[in-house]
Amino acid sequence: MSKSDQIIWYGTSQPGSKETILRAGNLDIVFEEGFIRYIKSGEQEILRMVNHRVRDHNWGTVPQRIFDEKTSGGQILLPPFGLSFILTQP
Repeated sequence: MSKSDQIIWYGTSQPGSKETILRAGNLDIVFEEGFIRYIKSGEQEILRMVNHRVRDHNWGTVPQRIFDEKTSGGQILLPPFGLSFILTQP
């Protein structure tokens, strides 16, 4: 993807973040930087972007850092699976 395409798609030329794909049966959950990006069943998208961003008085995004991110069972998980992390705002 070119830098101009990256800016159009993601609003920045910075490289994308690491995705973790969690699987339970035919459900795929894409977890990225503290957010559930997608929940899919096969090719059918069920839910997009569960967002918990905090905004300031000018509607700017308050920076956040993620620590101690853990998934139980690795990349391919059987129900139930676990996901935990600590989110701080400096």
